[in-house]
Amino acid sequence: MTVSELLRRRSASGSGARSAAGEPAPWTHPVLTGAAAAALSGLVLVLPALVAWVASPQSTVPWPQALGVGSALWLLAGAAQLHVDGATISLVPLALTTLFAWSACTAARRALRETEPGSMGRLGWVPKGWLRVVVLFTLGYAGCATGWALLALLSPLRATLPTLALPIAALPALSAIVGVWLERGTLAGSGHHDGAASRRSPLWLARAVRPAVEGVAVMFGFGAVVVAALLVLHADRVAHLQGELRPGVLGGVVLAAGQLAALPNLGLWAVSFLSGAGFSVVQGAQVTWSDAESGLMPLVPVLGALPPPGPFPGWVAASAAVPVIVGVWIGWRARRSVARLATLRSKAAVSAAAVTLAALGLAGLDALGGGSLGMVKLAHMGAPPHLMAGYLLGEFALGAALVLAWDAWRVRR
Repeated sequence: MTVSELLRRRSASGSGARSAAGEPAPWTHPVLTGAAAAALSGLVLVLPALVAWVASPQSTVPWPQALGVGSALWLLAGAAQLHVDGATISLVPLALTTLFAWSACTAARRALRETEPGSMGRLGWVPKGWLRVVVLFTLGYAGCATGWALLALLSPLRATLPTLALPIAALPALSAIVGVWLERGTLAGSGHHDGAASRRSPLWLARAVRPAVEGVAVMFGFGAVVVAALLVLHADRVAHLQGELRPGVLGGVVLAAGQLAALPNLGLWAVSFLSGAGFSVVQGAQVTWSDAESGLMPLVPVLGALPPPGPFPGWVAASAAVPVIVGVWIGWRARRSVARLATLRSKAAVSAAAVTLAALGLAGLDALGGGSLGMVKLAHMGAPPHLMAGYLLGEFALGAALVLAWDAWRVRR
């Protein structure tokens, strides 16, 4: 018997003794961890709503309704659709969504580290012990999230019932699955092997994930640079709109926080513009390489950074070089994940998977973040996800193909 087996048996006997002594059962920890993650993320919006109510003595809204509004906004950050007075609000603040998903993933990883993985289950990609953690964590999160959904009934904002599955169940489940993927490297160190998972998933696909994620980050970084430049160039217009609203000190803080939460959405609009797909803030007013169309804009100060209506110079179309450059980066990183003397077919498979995942990832984020901010002309804001995916896929593929051609030429020398 090896030393590791002796230690494992001793740990198991110690756990049984502790359970017999009256300590909580092992299954309660992931449930409580999930519930705590949902509770803390909800407080991020519910507490500011309550503070705003306390700081506004002239408000005629009762405090339970203020809590309900905060809970409804939490559901919106989880991708639920809200309705109020016939208007639909589905523009998801991606900064908050990312924050909540990251906190849930961090909590799930903590629960995974404190759980014995056990043997591989029938799925072949996750140990039974960790699969149980994913299920229990999701149930605990969903239980607390259901409480926030019930509290949201106190507000005039009503969530669409089918979309409640996204913040209540989909977000914690996906976050826990990502946590398993991030923690899979510890399996080898603990005496477990994830070779079954490697056999079940194509090797070229596994190697394409990291270049794709890096490509999404780099492309989004370019979009963020464009947004930052526009904010600096049109800072006077943004400040003028902010002053016209006269929100006061507390209102100004709330308004600024809301706009900061939506800045990643604007970054994706910039990505769509760079790709050539363009975007629209109001129906019938699109911003493309050719021009920026005018329309009745919502009174949101940060939108003052958008280009003024009118035609653009012809050189703006050269912005297509940006996604091609990102495609070169994706192709280079994909090539680095394969042996230098591997076949061109293997390298092409990894590169094709990486550029496809990157294009679909950015389009998926845009589909999640884009939506409605009211009625009629405000019924859809953002970029067209299908066009954005197609343009980015072609441009990324061109950049990756250049890397493959260079690599093939270098190997034949």
